[in-house]
Amino acid sequence: MNFLNERQVSERLGVSIAWLRKCRLRGIGGPPFARFGSSVRYPEADLEKWAKSQIRPSTLTVNQ
Repeated sequence: MNFLNERQVSERLGVSIAWLRKCRLRGIGGPPFARFGSSVRYPEADLEKWAKSQIRPSTLTVNQ
């Protein structure tokens, strides 16, 4: 299993590290992650699945 750090995920998704942290804090809206001690890591396979699940044909289908 391959894990990515915040910087790598931020670059891949084109989002800020602050956004990733905010999603983790709120527990909603962001990709799944794991903690190893004080390190936060994102499973690469889960990140890809999550990113694909975010694809929408229009803004009207966000909550469907």
